[in-house]
Amino acid sequence: MYSKDRYKSSIAFVDLLFNILVGFVFLFLVAFLLINPVSKKADIEKKAEFIVHLTWPDESADDIDLWVMGPNGDKIGFNNKESGVINLERDDLGQSNDIMMINGKSVIIKKNEEVIAIRGIMPGAYHISVHFYNKFRVPGDAVPITVTLLKLNPYREIYAERKIIKREGEIVNFIRFEVHESGNVQYVEPSRQSAVGNHGKGYASGGVGDK
Repeated sequence: MYSKDRYKSSIAFVDLLFNILVGFVFLFLVAFLLINPVSKKADIEKKAEFIVHLTWPDESADDIDLWVMGPNGDKIGFNNKESGVINLERDDLGQSNDIMMINGKSVIIKKNEEVIAIRGIMPGAYHISVHFYNKFRVPGDAVPITVTLLKLNPYREIYAERKIIKREGEIVNFIRFEVHESGNVQYVEPSRQSAVGNHGKGYASGGVGDK
């Protein structure tokens, strides 16, 4: 005598197992999202809105400093690296910080550049200046310096200019630019105001802050 169970279909049982598996996967995903919630768009910090970039010849041992003064009058440079949305990202000391240890050996990496980032939209006028902090070359030997202003969102080059700096303690003013509340740059013109703060060495007023 044959059992009737051998003719029953197992499709319903397979469907049940599949539905249970789908349920477990769904619960796992919900638990994962609760543990690691997706960051809101407003919480994601933008890296920068503007970049101010200074370069001078890589073979130079001279220490040259980039400075930016923001709308609030704060002057950002090597001894005041951050104020509001303005940050000094790279302070290059010329020859002094070109030496790196790689695999136990001293390697000279010649790259002379300083970078200041403006990380948000703060409407108002900004000034860019360069200060010759320390001269290693023969006195009177001029150094070409180039300042570039970049807008990153969207990307475009707003300004680039090459000038000459000669003396230790000399200040070269580059531009004044004005940022609208929309984030657009409205005016770019030569600056008549120094963005250099109290930097100690070579500072006429005898301020402090030597490197």
